[in-house]
Amino acid sequence: MLKSLDDCIHVLSCGYENKTQWGKEVGWIYGSVTEDILTGFKMHCHGWRSVYCMPKRPAFKGSAPINLTDRLHQVLRWALGSVEIFLSKHCPIC
Repeated sequence: MLKSLDDCIHVLSCGYENKTQWGKEVGWIYGSVTEDILTGFKMHCHGWRSVYCMPKRPAFKGSAPINLTDRLHQVLRWALGSVEIFLSKHCPIC
């Protein structure tokens, strides 16, 4: 049981791709405010496909900004992330 729990924690830590073939080919792209988008681009370039899954019961609940200041910071991060992608080697339109 303890080994299974350790394995679960290892996967949740997002370090499971470190030093693996999968991590080299499709691993998470770190060091960017938009690493999730860049990683998705990279996965799609390697032939992966995405699907939209909408279970009847929510699998997890996210969090959202609760005030205007936090919302503006979020929008600014998204805007800067878009500019970062546009100016990077990962730009899908360049």
